[in-house]
Amino acid sequence: MTQKPLTYHEVLQPNRKAAFYARYSTDKQDFLMQKNAVENFLAEHNCIFLENHQYIDAGVSAVKTPLKERAELQKLKAAAKMREFDFVAIYKDDRIARDTVEHQQFRKEMNELGMPVISVSDRELYTSMEVIPRAVKDGMTRMEYIYIRERTSDTLRSKQERGEWTGGKAPYGYSYDCQTKTFSLVKEEKQIVIKIFDWFKRGYGFNEIVLKVQTELNDGVQKWSKDKIKMIITNPFYAGYITANRLKKNKLTDRETWKFARNPTIIPIIPMEEWEYVMQLYEKKKSKGHNPKRYNTPFILKDIVRCQYCKRLLKTKNQKKTVGGKEYGDLYYFCDSDQCSLSLIASKIHDYFKGELLPNLLASSKEKALHKATDQLIIDQQNIEDTISQLKEQTSEVSVEIDEMEVFLQEMFMKDLEENEENALFLESLIHYQLFKKKERELMYNQLGKLEQKRQQLEKAITYAEGPHAIHFKGYPSTEDDDHVQFRKMILELISVLYVDLDGKLHLDVIN
Repeated sequence: MTQKPLTYHEVLQPNRKAAFYARYSTDKQDFLMQKNAVENFLAEHNCIFLENHQYIDAGVSAVKTPLKERAELQKLKAAAKMREFDFVAIYKDDRIARDTVEHQQFRKEMNELGMPVISVSDRELYTSMEVIPRAVKDGMTRMEYIYIRERTSDTLRSKQERGEWTGGKAPYGYSYDCQTKTFSLVKEEKQIVIKIFDWFKRGYGFNEIVLKVQTELNDGVQKWSKDKIKMIITNPFYAGYITANRLKKNKLTDRETWKFARNPTIIPIIPMEEWEYVMQLYEKKKSKGHNPKRYNTPFILKDIVRCQYCKRLLKTKNQKKTVGGKEYGDLYYFCDSDQCSLSLIASKIHDYFKGELLPNLLASSKEKALHKATDQLIIDQQNIEDTISQLKEQTSEVSVEIDEMEVFLQEMFMKDLEENEENALFLESLIHYQLFKKKERELMYNQLGKLEQKRQQLEKAITYAEGPHAIHFKGYPSTEDDDHVQFRKMILELISVLYVDLDGKLHLDVIN
């Protein structure tokens, strides 16, 4: 039979005997702090601390370990049933549980045993039957745990978020003075960084850039790899910014989680707008995949040129051989259809293409080709803005729902305690649901922040792409000698099919 519960002041009468329950996850110092606080509190009220009734669940998480699996808590309940003490003292509610249901479960068991539990830090009766305030407090215990984790994580990154250097080796291209806490450029390395960004903008892959650095720039001192190139390309340090959350275990994280802060001691090698444009190229390439062999081929019309008669794609054959330092043979395009015996020297077709077709193609398609990347950025920006608009609408709806629940709960607080007791389960569920919706709204706000950051990134990239240097970095060479790989990429962008006749003449349209 459940006994009538004592009040807070009735429990803390002189010479009453107290058991002590504590729980800590990792740090024993936390337990000692709990015990010291409880001992001082009991002494203040002339109550007796029972040394032989200390129940300590060490190395136990309230989130991961349910009540029934906590050995010391079970011993405490067994001793309470035998009336071996007058009440239980805990440091704080969250030592019992983080979950609303478990709080209610333990409180109910203690009340049925007539065993009061005092929360020392709160200076209140944990086993109070005031349903509404208790349900709110239990729900907030869970939410506080979530917020503590987030705040701790944020604190570790706060220096980076303020643009402060947290130590370590300066990125390639810079040196760091520990005394003045400033960065300076390394002249030779700066030029290499500029070339790396330029090559990437012109379409080279990481492995290709490694080769070009080692051969064209004769930099054999550094240990170059595709990962090193990637870390340079994706680092906003070169635009003057420190980032938090960028790397996890030396691997790039989702850019939505990055936090940028300008560091005035960093002399930018490239403007932020240019870096943003490069990152858009990187992310597009990463999502679509990239096959270097498609571009790095001596057959510049491969996968484009077809036989005029049977409409098949021409095959390619490399019959070049080097004997005694001399080169023999040639490159050929040929049709493997039984109906045709088409076989043409590649160099003749290439010369015809560059002399007869390419000038007109460039004249008619240059504007479209130059703006292709920019147009895609603008489409991406519009999609982001549409998503932001939809998410704002959803956030507004959740806020209305939260406000309506708040009004209803305020009305219920004004009712008699007895009526609230009857609706306890419903009210507890409603309070917990309200806390859940608030967390959902917070996540929406976070997502809006990330989308807004992405929109700003796209704005910077578009600004750079539409600037006076656009033609320079988009790279559309006029001859094969300018850049073989880029020449091949340009052709694939300008045309999808060509037809060749027996004389080696090329046609954009089919000739019957």
